[in-house]
Formats: sequence, C-alpha cells, structure tokens
Amino acid sequence: VITLGRHMAARLTRNYPLDKKWLYVIPPWVDVERIKPIPYGENPLLKSFNPDGKKVILYSGNMGVSHDIDSMLEAAKLLRGRKDLLFLFIGGGEKWQLAADFSKRHNLSDVKVHPFQPEKLLPMTMSLATISLVALEVGAEELMVPSKLFYYMAAGSAVVGICQGENELRDIIDDNEIGLCVHPGDPEALAKTIGGLLDDKSQLEKFKMNARYIAETQYSRNIGVNVFVSVLRKIEVLIDE
Repeated sequence: VITLGRHMAARLTRNYPLDKKWLYVIPPWVDVERIKPIPYGENPLLKSFNPDGKKVILYSGNMGVSHDIDSMLEAAKLLRGRKDLLFLFIGGGEKWQLAADFSKRHNLSDVKVHPFQPEKLLPMTMSLATISLVALEVGAEELMVPSKLFYYMAAGSAVVGICQGENELRDIIDDNEIGLCVHPGDPEALAKTIGGLLDDKSQLEKFKMNARYIAETQYSRNIGVNVFVSVLRKIEVLIDE
C-alpha cells in the first residue's frame, strides 16, 4: 500500500490490520524544470493577467463546493483598500461562478476570475504568484495531500494554507518555513495573514526562496520517481521472501 503522506499512513494503520512492511509513503512530485520561477518582467502573461504589476495572490485549480473559496473572496473584500495586490482565481468548478459574481457584485477591481487555461500556460500562470492559496477541506485532514501545493512551491511562491488540525499541508508549510496557515471559515485571519506577509518583505522572500529549494531538494520528479523505483524493488524482495 502506497500513500501520499504520513498522516494518511497513520490513518490506515489505525483502521486496518496492515503490516507496516507493506506500507510506504511516497509524496507527490513536480517537474521542477518545467514549473519554476520566471522573472516578473519576462513572464509572457504579465500584460494580460497583471498589467499593473501588482503582487498576485493566486488560487489555481478546482473551485469545488468543499473548497473554502468563500473565505478567500471575503478576505479580498477586506483588503480592497490596498492598491498593491491582485487576487487571481484561475480554474473551474461549482464555485467558479460564485467567485465571478462576488467580484462583480462588490465591484472588486482587484479580484480577477479566469477559467482554466491551456495546460501549456501552467508554468507561466503559476509563476505570477507572490502568495498562493491552498485549502484543505474540513474532514479530509488525514485523507488528502493537495497536489497544487508542490506546483506553487516549484514556482517559488510563498504559501498560505487554509486548514485545521494535524495534516500534511500544515506540516510541509510549517516544517519547511514556506508560508503560514489559517483556519477555514476565518476571512479576517486570512486577510490579516496575507496583508502582514506582504508587508514583511524579508519573511516573504524567505518563504519564497525556501519553497523553491524544498521543491527542488525533496519533491522533484526525479526524486519521486527514484523513491518509487526503490519501493518497488523492496516489494520485489519481500515477495521473493
């Protein structure tokens, strides 16, 4: 049995009589040669997505009913007085229209909502971010590891995680000092965290540099594939025994 994180592995061992020698943790990986920081002025999407060169708060991916898009939108509303940031939502799902309607209803010029972009543009959209947002749905703390986290890291973005309790997302963010975490359903805390991080340039730059470094040294595709091959070889030995 191969899981994506140690909390998932712990959940399995509590619920099932698994022999630990048959249980392995292999985290998600990312192609760090394809997804990487792009100097801001060299990003081909700058003029179309962020013509004013603001600091981008990015949410990229599925906007499902279980994702805390509502707190992100409310946080954007609370931060509407700042002229140096842009909330950029790129994706689709049940809450995509909610986000588009919210921006229009509250006349939030600093909130832009775009549909999923062609896959070839992913390296460029990811590298637009100064801070990236990732939400872990309540109740899934030991059951999910959001793959977008590793793409954010590879792009050299600081990360704000929206999650509660013990989980892989919080561990990766806290242990590697790549960002901060807030509880779901608390837009005031989210707005305060985003604003404070933007104002603390030294901490922001540290988080961004750490994110890229950790992606390269722990979660690159080459590392992940080698770990997977190593696990398969161990399993082959166990089967032979």
